[in-house]
This record gives sequence, structure tokens and C-alpha cells, in this order.
Amino acid sequence: MIVWSVISASARENKMSQTEESTIAGEHAVQISMIDLLRRSIKEGKSIDEKTAILDQLISYTEVHFMSEQLIMRQHSYEGYDEHDGEHDILMEQLLTINNQVLSNETRLEIKLLRELRELLLTHIATHDKKLANYLASTEN
Repeated sequence: MIVWSVISASARENKMSQTEESTIAGEHAVQISMIDLLRRSIKEGKSIDEKTAILDQLISYTEVHFMSEQLIMRQHSYEGYDEHDGEHDILMEQLLTINNQVLSNETRLEIKLLRELRELLLTHIATHDKKLANYLASTEN
């Protein structure tokens, strides 16, 4: 999976511990898996209740993940905090837009928005999260 390879490569470059690498990669993999699960449920015509249950979990999980990243950035006085946090806001807005579309049963738009969200998240991981990982590794030396 792309997420694993991006995070693993970044972690190896930055000499992160196996536990840290696994945690970061694992959280991102869960987010991507939940997006994929939601997309499948939409394509298979699952009920709104089933779709909203997945989406509620994805939103909650993503909020917690972003809060933990924000805490780490603050603890380490990360200069890229505002930009990184702004990316989190964009991703959360996209999730909330998808939530509204699921509730109104706009299947074609839901799938399109999920595809966009997946790409946004992968790009965020490969750029902003990688920059953060590099910064954290440099402050440990």
C-alpha cells in the first residue's frame, strides 16, 4: 500500500523507532482503509445507517489523530504548525461535506468526494506529515 511505503521510507530516513513507525503508518492505514470501506459500502448500495456508521467512525478517528499530531507539533514548537493544521482543516471540511452528501444520498458525488479525500490524505501524508517526521527526527539528534 502506498501509505505504508511513504511512511516507512520516511521513518527509515529519520531513524524512527519501530514502534513510532508502526504507530504512524498504522493510523494512516486505518484512515485509508476506512475511506475505502465507505466507498465500497456506497458502491454496494448499503443503507444510510451503515454508511453513516462508517463515516462517524472515520470522522472521530481522524479528529483524534489530528489532535495528537497537533499536540506533538505544539510540544516541539514546530514552525510548520499553522500550515499543517490548515491541511487538517481542509481534510475535515471534506469529511463533513461527504457526511452531508451521504445523508442526502448523493451516491455519485459521494464516490467522487471520497476519491478526492483519499488523494488529499495521501498527499498530506507524503508532504506535511513527512516534513513533520523529518523535523522531529532532526530535533532528536
